[in-house]
Amino acid sequence: MFTAKMSQEEKKKILKEDFDIDTEAEKEIGEELEQMCNLSEAIEQKGVEKGVEKGVEKGVEKGVEKGEGYLLHWLKD
Repeated sequence: MFTAKMSQEEKKKILKEDFDIDTEAEKEIGEELEQMCNLSEAIEQKGVEKGVEKGVEKGVEKGVEKGEGYLLHWLKD
């Protein structure tokens, strides 16, 4: 029903049109919807940060492997 990329306004529109829930009139639902949006954004950001960390680690590992191979080849000659 909802995706992380949907704006809060899009989610409110779906709740109103599909389920006849007026988030503007029902303040508590509006507040919970805002918290849900903020939480999904925080989870997404955390995932991106974790992915970048893993990518950097793998890049460093590959660089070290290539560097060691180059060094060993250079020392043999």
